[in-house]
Amino acid sequence: MPNSPLETFIVEAQNKYTNELIFVPGEFALSNMEAVPYFTAVMPLQDLVNQIKLVEDIPDEALLDWSLEELFQRDISWDRVETELVNRYLNNPAKLSFFNSLTIALLPQNGFAIEECYGEPDSKLSSDKGDRWERKDVGNICVEYLTDAGIGIIRWHKDRIFPVAIDGQHRLAALKAYYEEKKDTLMPGSPELKTKISLIFLILDERVGFKRNTEKPILETLREIFIDLNKNARNVPKSRLILLEDQNIQSLCVRTLLPKKAKISSPSVLPLPMVTWRSDEAKFDSGYSVTSVLNLNEIVSYCLNRASLEAIDPLEEKQIKQYIDKITAKLDLEQNVKKSIIDRSQLCIDRTEPFSFTEKHLNAFQDAFRQQWAPHIIRVFKEFSPYKKYLLKAGEIGAIDKMLADYLLLPVEKRGKFEERKKTDNKNFNPHLEIKEPLKELENIKTNEWAFQVVFQKALFINLFELEPQKESLFDLRFDSRNEFLTWWIVQMNDLHEQGVFSLHWKAEKGNADLWLGIANNPGSGSIQHSQAAANRISSFITICMYFKHIGTPEEINNFVNDLIDEKEELPRIVQNAFRTIKNGLVSLIKAKANADEIEDIKKLNKRIKQEIVKRLKAIQA
Repeated sequence: MPNSPLETFIVEAQNKYTNELIFVPGEFALSNMEAVPYFTAVMPLQDLVNQIKLVEDIPDEALLDWSLEELFQRDISWDRVETELVNRYLNNPAKLSFFNSLTIALLPQNGFAIEECYGEPDSKLSSDKGDRWERKDVGNICVEYLTDAGIGIIRWHKDRIFPVAIDGQHRLAALKAYYEEKKDTLMPGSPELKTKISLIFLILDERVGFKRNTEKPILETLREIFIDLNKNARNVPKSRLILLEDQNIQSLCVRTLLPKKAKISSPSVLPLPMVTWRSDEAKFDSGYSVTSVLNLNEIVSYCLNRASLEAIDPLEEKQIKQYIDKITAKLDLEQNVKKSIIDRSQLCIDRTEPFSFTEKHLNAFQDAFRQQWAPHIIRVFKEFSPYKKYLLKAGEIGAIDKMLADYLLLPVEKRGKFEERKKTDNKNFNPHLEIKEPLKELENIKTNEWAFQVVFQKALFINLFELEPQKESLFDLRFDSRNEFLTWWIVQMNDLHEQGVFSLHWKAEKGNADLWLGIANNPGSGSIQHSQAAANRISSFITICMYFKHIGTPEEINNFVNDLIDEKEELPRIVQNAFRTIKNGLVSLIKAKANADEIEDIKKLNKRIKQEIVKRLKAIQA
């Protein structure tokens, strides 16, 4: 108990300040401008969520001069916070969680306004730490340095200083939401009470070494730092996440298609030099790749019926059950594993925990995909004519496991140094003859091939995964195994390729029907369409071509197309669905060419659709 009015005043002043935080001082001095001093400390989670503010908490009056871009950058995506960071990350018992440092600016505050300078303290804290300590009062922030130890202590007035996160807003928002959810059930020894968060403090004042332009208000200096931090931050490329993510079934399945080490050459995987994996570039119509990690991810998604745990509410029982049914329908697991997954889902529901798989479940899914689907996807790349030709040529020139493979595995910016090293090691080495020319010859194989267009490769596998479930009764054929069906399917694809159906410039070569106009090419400009709808139309046209090749002769084309337009029940449902899909593209093409009367009259419209399909099938048969 204080014994005098002075002691009472001192105690009340102390209580207005935060608890002491031990810090390590640092300085960022790489800029041509002045150095930026900072203070690194750790703060207990319960203090963090109560004391540290978000940028969106800055009083609105103080933000009137911010640009639209700056105002957008301060916004928190609360859906991302709740779904990705809290439910799927912090609340995931199967996931090791960790957040790196948050950057906190300590700003002078007066009521609801951010002041333009720190000024002098309202009242000085008493300090009896001794001669080894050097104290600096920056307004209502007290900074004390232990001069011979490289550490210090920082405190600030709770009502006169506004501590705001200028980097790590979403992490802070997630920690606040997580703690709010847990706080009523916390017990001594709870992990939440043991957790401390790393913070980097900035104090924008000369008394601690920050030499700002005094003509600028503090908030303007803060705004500049905030925008720079957010602009310079970069999202991790999606390709890299796919190759590193260990809690995502789809990513784990993609990795079964690739070697574990860069230069492994195996018939069971795709050679890494032939895959775009360093960047989020999906296209491979030029360059030296036969596919990309992004496209492989799409292919796996088609294979798994687009089942994605990220697309559901991990707390919603019905959605969890539907997701498990969807993914296990494509990947056949042992009964004990299936039961374990169901038990796990029920446990999560009973505990009101976000659903997640255990490591055992994830390994089981990956192994199932490796055995049941990966070999068939690899077969398409190794046996479909254009890919087979390309990979054989790549092997011949050493682009899979020899010198050119080393070259292709390097980042583009390091390939010049590779050439210089080769010339240093061997004065007769000629980069043009031994690198550029062989790779140009390889790249030329892609010329005029639909197979090396992203949208076509997607369509190819959509077609495979749509027809495969019908293998026991497809086109009046019966296949006893997936492998037997795939052998037949690849033969059909290669036959169509041999006929030139997959030629980019069919009309220029054949001089008749523009095979892909309205299906894969824009009806107006003729440019390639890269949409999902275009991929679906390409797959559907392939299905119709395969079906007619199986059941018809050139003389029967008109009758066959009449049956399509009349939607005859005798046609397999998959063929009827394929016609409906390409019909939409052909209607767009006809609209671009015809007058209004022809489009509104259903008979005239069907006649034009028939003409478009007939001339294409006749061109192929010819």
